[in-house]
Amino acid sequence: LRLAYARLDWERTSVTVGQDWMVFAPVNPVSIAAAGNPQMGAGGNLWARLPQVRVDQKLNSNLTVQAAALESQTGDFATNAAFVVQPTSGQASRVPFLQSRLAYSNANWLGTKKSGSIGVSGHFGMSRVITGPANTRNDVESIGVALDWNFPVAERVTVAGEAFSGRNLGGFQGGVFQSYNTDFAHSDGVRLTPAGVRSIGTRGGWMQVGYTPPVLNNQLGIYGSLGIDDPVNSD
Repeated sequence: LRLAYARLDWERTSVTVGQDWMVFAPVNPVSIAAAGNPQMGAGGNLWARLPQVRVDQKLNSNLTVQAAALESQTGDFATNAAFVVQPTSGQASRVPFLQSRLAYSNANWLGTKKSGSIGVSGHFGMSRVITGPANTRNDVESIGVALDWNFPVAERVTVAGEAFSGRNLGGFQGGVFQSYNTDFAHSDGVRLTPAGVRSIGTRGGWMQVGYTPPVLNNQLGIYGSLGIDDPVNSD
């Protein structure tokens, strides 16, 4: 089950309840090589479909703010199964994911008569990790900020992409599937000092350029994409 939700709309406000794409870093590349999981997962594209309650509020004809409380998961298992809903350290924390996004959109971007948008979003969550024979409880933050864009730069050329930075983002395939290190230790160059659980920092993003050639009644699209996800090695 990928998407299943109910939505109520007013003139400037909408409320969504159910499983939908997350608010944080919501743009995905266009690709016929991706089915189910978007392109660039674990390579710069953060994504998730999660149960949530979301409010979208139009501030004016161009600005929209979104806020959501979502089911928490952290991608504790480095397999595809980690990206279906299941109990993880995120749910053990009993703290929902909290996300928000502010977006600017225009139906006639740069006079191209095509729509475009740019947005900035934030994410906060927690992981509760139990370690050691004493069952020590460790609460680890999951945080992130992201910039996303999707707009035309000419009549036949579009650009889309995201850039992000954060920690403990494995639940969105960030950090190359890595959320936290349960055996972190400080090094003084000679010996290691155990330091408990540490969230793994990461940064990255992706970019795609699309071109619509003047053939086949403008039904052909050509896309080129590049992405990177760079975890913090010292974590």
